[in-house]
Amino acid sequence: VHFTWNESGKLWKERRPPISSHPDIDTDTRAEQLKIISRMYYVPPRDRERFYLRLLLLHVRGATSFQHLKFHNVQHRTYHDACMSRGLLSNDREWHDSMAEASNSAMPSQLRDIFVTILGNSHPTQPLQLWNAFKMQMMEDFIHVHGLSELDAEQRTLQSIDNSLRRNYNKSITDFGIDLLQSHYTNDSDNINVETEHDLSQRLYNTLTADQTFIFDSIMNSVRQHGPLPSQDHPRIHYIDAAGGCGKTYLFNALISTCLAEERGVAACAWTGIASTLLRLGRTSHSLFKLPVPILNTSTC
Repeated sequence: VHFTWNESGKLWKERRPPISSHPDIDTDTRAEQLKIISRMYYVPPRDRERFYLRLLLLHVRGATSFQHLKFHNVQHRTYHDACMSRGLLSNDREWHDSMAEASNSAMPSQLRDIFVTILGNSHPTQPLQLWNAFKMQMMEDFIHVHGLSELDAEQRTLQSIDNSLRRNYNKSITDFGIDLLQSHYTNDSDNINVETEHDLSQRLYNTLTADQTFIFDSIMNSVRQHGPLPSQDHPRIHYIDAAGGCGKTYLFNALISTCLAEERGVAACAWTGIASTLLRLGRTSHSLFKLPVPILNTSTC
């Protein structure tokens, strides 16, 4: 039975197509006219639960309620679980293979980007299992470079993935069933351990090249000598230019870590999303300065 919404009466009414009353129309033809071909609206896979609800509606005959749709052998908690129980979803083997292959050569930040791309575009059926399988590879830099504990590194990794999903797909990591991000980790700048940052900044400083050290000392001397705000006598713009692969990002992260260790405010931004993920506390310029898209001559922020 199909229904249509009656706007004037504010109720659902049984849908009845117009049937010809011509005396020459036989009974079989009248029965054919009663048949209705309807369609269900498209739901993108990234809208997970509604997508799985639609999938169940297409395969479960005679369902009488939403709870009925979730029942298959046992009562399932979500539409996704019901689809899995009925064998309506494929497995995530190709995504596991992709992550496994990439983990042999890719950096942790690159693995996080791949994971975000898989979540945002490929819609794996078991994102939590994919996360658990490769979380250690995705958070190695937070453990070995930033010196964080495994718990803190996991939270920083989840926060990085969540930020990328919000920035690129307007989705949250919780939308994919990964409800592991603790609320007090929602802002990196609020979780700075001064002692840890001091040790990290010293380790980074000791590994700088001679040119990097000169630039680092020039900038930090300016910050320490003339205070937090620029003035006409002491302008505070430092321009650094070098070819790709010369260590600019490494130098920037050393500067950021040192400022954090000295409890100075830091706002790190880059022009592109990929570049911003390489910086500590990095954000895109559009996000940090609320730049409109597209930028016009009349744009303000």
